[in-house]
Amino acid sequence: MSKLTPAILPAFFRPWTSASLIRLGQDYDGGYLVDERDVATSTALLSFGLNDDWSFERDFLRRRPVPLQSYDATLTPRYLLKRLWRSVKRLKPHEITGSLHSLVDFPGFFSGNRRHFRTYVGLDGVAGYVSFARVMRTLDESLNGQSGIFVKIDIEGSEYRILDDLLEHAPRFSALAIEFHDVDIHLATLERFINRFPLKLVHVHANNHGLINGNRTPLVIECTFSASRPDGEPGTAALPHALDMPNKRNRAEIAITFV
Repeated sequence: MSKLTPAILPAFFRPWTSASLIRLGQDYDGGYLVDERDVATSTALLSFGLNDDWSFERDFLRRRPVPLQSYDATLTPRYLLKRLWRSVKRLKPHEITGSLHSLVDFPGFFSGNRRHFRTYVGLDGVAGYVSFARVMRTLDESLNGQSGIFVKIDIEGSEYRILDDLLEHAPRFSALAIEFHDVDIHLATLERFINRFPLKLVHVHANNHGLINGNRTPLVIECTFSASRPDGEPGTAALPHALDMPNKRNRAEIAITFV
């Protein structure tokens, strides 16, 4: 592996060992490591915060073609068209190709039992937002209360607003892949959540788009929780994992030490 930037996280972040981790989603930003057993047993996929990338969702549904419900108020054809125009003005071929693909693929991918809702998740009674409880009620119109829901969350800080909801509905989850922001000022909250959440934390990856503070704490981390039985005790896995990739391709990957 190329040069690594050292970072530190408290010991409660030590992941349990899972020998069944796979990577879903595109290279670099947008990919997550998850337990393939959780994918295989899922009955639905909930995804909050897509921007212009649904490569994770595509890979997931290729393996397990379950109903998808995604939420992101930003994601509209108009938004994708604007991103394409900006990439054209910057004359960056890979950005142009990616933006054009997203614009063309959007209406076909989100069709049938793959539904996209143009709203944010996290607040109740606020225009442009829905509560997590409302999300679950909408999902249950087709699931009828089944368990096995795989949840993926990247909502730029609003994840802290729904942690209690995640705890409440956790018995119905097959897995949770979630990105936590501003980690340094939410350590106590995250410790309480991890200790109370019944699914096992099986992977942690530091997003190198985020900064590292003076105490060497990475400010943005991706965490995967699994309902499947772990293969070993916490702290036995080396990080970054062999399947991990830096989110920002031209910046060094972050190596995590637990203290």
